[in-house]
Amino acid sequence: MATKTAYRSRSQGNYITPNTAEGKKILNYLKNRCEKALDYCLENGLTSVEDFADAIEELTEADGKPGISVEVKHNGLVLSLSDRPEYGSTTGKYMMEHLGEPDDNRFTKTGIEALLDSPRTKTRSKKDDLLDELDDEQPSPKSKSQAASKSKKDDLLDELEDDEPSSKSKSKAVSKSKKNDLLDELEDDEQSHRANLKPIPNRKKLK
Repeated sequence: MATKTAYRSRSQGNYITPNTAEGKKILNYLKNRCEKALDYCLENGLTSVEDFADAIEELTEADGKPGISVEVKHNGLVLSLSDRPEYGSTTGKYMMEHLGEPDDNRFTKTGIEALLDSPRTKTRSKKDDLLDELDDEQPSPKSKSQAASKSKKDDLLDELEDDEPSSKSKSKAVSKSKKNDLLDELEDDEQSHRANLKPIPNRKKLK
């Protein structure tokens, strides 16, 4: 199919599927980050698919979670773990299909555009424009994004190394520990997302 062809060259045929425990956790993690980015875009009046893709990457980095790479293709979005490309990639549509979600078009380009072009988004955008004009009369606070962000790779490695037993020095043990820590982190994010899915307050708009 066209969509599979679009990302076959990038991941060399390595697709994320729910056939393994790792694959299912990664798919759930990607979906949860997509939902959070969608809420952020709706709350802040962002209306393009590119804004949505940026929101996934930047909010994930700011939250200190395993980094996500998002590519906007003509036929959809391609999602993968930026620091663990060996796990493969998926599209917004296949991600939802694999997870058995009823609305498998929610995170396609068409689905995202429809959601972000809703009357709710337009109304909120006008309100935000007014607030922005009022804010222009006051000194703008410094952005916290630089202080909160580190390189995605370093963040992931630091988190994994913090949980490694210092007595384990063999490469196989370290590799297994890192893999398990990453999967635990994805699972923790999924549980946190279900318990408290809220837009990020007072975060600088993406542009």
